[in-house]
Amino acid sequence: CLPIQGVTAHSRTDGENTYLFVENYTDKVIECLSLGEEFINMITSEKVSIISLEAYSIAVLKKKNYINGGL
Repeated sequence: CLPIQGVTAHSRTDGENTYLFVENYTDKVIECLSLGEEFINMITSEKVSIISLEAYSIAVLKKKNYINGGL
C-alpha cells in the first residue's frame, strides 16, 4: 500500500482515460504493489492490478473512464 517512502503515484485524465504514473525513487525493488483496480501497462500492454518496480523506475498505466455505466 502507498505510502511507501520514496514511491509516488500521480494520476492525470484526458476525459476518456486515466493515466497513473507510479515512480520509485529508491535504490530498492518494490514488489507486489497493489493498484486496487485493473490498468493497462503502457510499456508492455499487459492488464495489471499488481506491479513491481525496479530501483529508480517508473510505471505508466492507463484505464478507460466509464461514464453512466459504461455508455
